[in-house]
Amino acid sequence: MALDVMMIPQAEIQDWLQDDPRVITHITQAYNECISSCLSPLTLDPRFLVNNHIVNREFTENPAFIVGYHHLPHTVLAVLYVYPSYRRQGLGTYLIQSIQYQVNGVIQVAVDARQRSLGKLYGENGFKTLGYEIKDDLGIGYIDYFWSPRPFNLEQTSRGTNVIPI
Repeated sequence: MALDVMMIPQAEIQDWLQDDPRVITHITQAYNECISSCLSPLTLDPRFLVNNHIVNREFTENPAFIVGYHHLPHTVLAVLYVYPSYRRQGLGTYLIQSIQYQVNGVIQVAVDARQRSLGKLYGENGFKTLGYEIKDDLGIGYIDYFWSPRPFNLEQTSRGTNVIPI
């Protein structure tokens, strides 16, 4: 599967949003379904503003997927969303594996605890979790999943989950 994609760097996100009002509608749908505690309007949410985005080239007219991520000491996958009419075609797996191929370090993704089927998808693609539900500031639960191209273990600490290289 080869996709025709477009990369929108974090520094260009405001310009992209101003190009066509449909873009913010499509993005808001994805973020609200992935991060149930997103601020309204989305353009004020720091979890959105720090992200680089990858979308299908025809996103404005026909959104198929969006990936939002940023780099800390590791890569944080904030949003990986496949729009409903494109689901069950292997696109989610393809996107996850594409990101894994490009990242040389740890990838972290927080999955809403109410969406356990997404945890299965990440697990099938080599992500590990300790399975602890963590509550955000609004009391919404999520479970962290981690992936690395190198072997690792996970360790729970009072400050969160540590990734320990083997």
